[in-house]
Amino acid sequence: MGSGLSGMEELLGQISARRPGDRPLAHLLASYRAALSEPVLSGAQADGSVVFPSLAEAYLTPRCRIGQVQPGDDPASAGWWEQQPVLPDAEVFLTGYLTSLRSVRWPLVVLGEPGSGKSKLTEVLAARLADGDFFPVRVELRDVAAESMILEQIEQAIYRGPGDRASWHDLVEAAGGAQPVVLLDGFDELVQASAVNRYDYLEQVRDFQRRQAQIGHPVAVIVTSRTMVADHTRFPAGTLALQLQPFTDGQVRRWLEVWARSNAPVLAARGLRPLPAQTALAHPELATQPLLLMLLAIYDATRNALQQSGERLSRAGLYEGLFGDFALREVAKSAQNRALPASRQHELAERELQRLAITATAMFSRGKQAVTEAELNRDLPVLFPDDRAADPASGEAPALTPAQRATGRFFFIHRSQARPHDELARSYEFLHSTFGEFLVARQTARALRHLAAMREVTRQGMTPGSGQLDDGFLYATLSFSCL
Repeated sequence: MGSGLSGMEELLGQISARRPGDRPLAHLLASYRAALSEPVLSGAQADGSVVFPSLAEAYLTPRCRIGQVQPGDDPASAGWWEQQPVLPDAEVFLTGYLTSLRSVRWPLVVLGEPGSGKSKLTEVLAARLADGDFFPVRVELRDVAAESMILEQIEQAIYRGPGDRASWHDLVEAAGGAQPVVLLDGFDELVQASAVNRYDYLEQVRDFQRRQAQIGHPVAVIVTSRTMVADHTRFPAGTLALQLQPFTDGQVRRWLEVWARSNAPVLAARGLRPLPAQTALAHPELATQPLLLMLLAIYDATRNALQQSGERLSRAGLYEGLFGDFALREVAKSAQNRALPASRQHELAERELQRLAITATAMFSRGKQAVTEAELNRDLPVLFPDDRAADPASGEAPALTPAQRATGRFFFIHRSQARPHDELARSYEFLHSTFGEFLVARQTARALRHLAAMREVTRQGMTPGSGQLDDGFLYATLSFSCL
């Protein structure tokens, strides 16, 4: 009887010792650790043609520049960054930074170009910190209410992640003295997609850190954003900014070695080889950005097109091949489309490229590098009027909006997303500005060739009418913009 009471007391003691945040914290940290074993390209459709290595295998810590932002500085300017020192390893810097007193007084702002690895850095950092003396919380700002305060955004992210409702303070208590590190990923998306004015966002972050320190819960905060959006917020004096740098030639080689280990067998079965570094480095503007390097590797995995063309391939020829190959890949993912003749598959692929070109002209005609979903939904029915419903041969759901149909197939497009006032807002931007430039030029050249052909038909009297050429499409796409 005595031993039974003792066991019951022990069980009751264990139950009473559990804190409200214990289970949410365990789930949160487990989800971060699991990300390292996921494919490096999240959401990638495995069609058997390539094998995506895991995030742990493929991630290479980039070089970085570090600068302290003072009043009057412009961290959105390339000139300002050229004056800042280069460090060889961003992770080594972050390890030291997160153990410093500075980290709990001001936010650290991580800047970079689209595809430079900002989000992957936060994923890897969250996973590695979860196994140390830290308590990380990763907040994808695209998925939380854009107008919310920092603390609310953190708690929303916890719920949208493992699905546990938990207060920030319960989690901090459950962490048992581990250093909290909040990773706010995608400030540029919060601003660009929602058009919400958050010029005081970094000041709010600093004030959040001060309040937490006052109650004995000092917290480090890292905010990521694209460099060009850095002028959309005020930097509290003394804030450190870190800019991710492109891959070196050596890093390109190491990444392609990882790619080759994962893909050599599947490529050899089709008589192909993995992409050599020398071939990739012939296109340095793409090869030195992590996501764009992967794009080159995927493109070459179809028919070794890059290796066969070598250094003779022009930028326009490379882009024509890249876009055409990806469009055909997407068309062929439907079993119904694979049964079609090759000529019909190429027609469907060309339709995909026409939609994408209109996305580019929607940005170009507005003088911007991004276009909102609402703007694109207005442009596409006018410039691509036969696209109002899904093509029966495409296998697509007709419920998709015109903007979703135009952009959903390609990861050439960066989709910014935010949730202002509980509504989902999106905007679209090309991963590299020259992608949009190429598509605008391609679309314009096609329109001019079409007009020239029609003029010849009219000149020969082969068509009835007044003989007046219809240049409405060319006029609408250029919209007074100069090439």
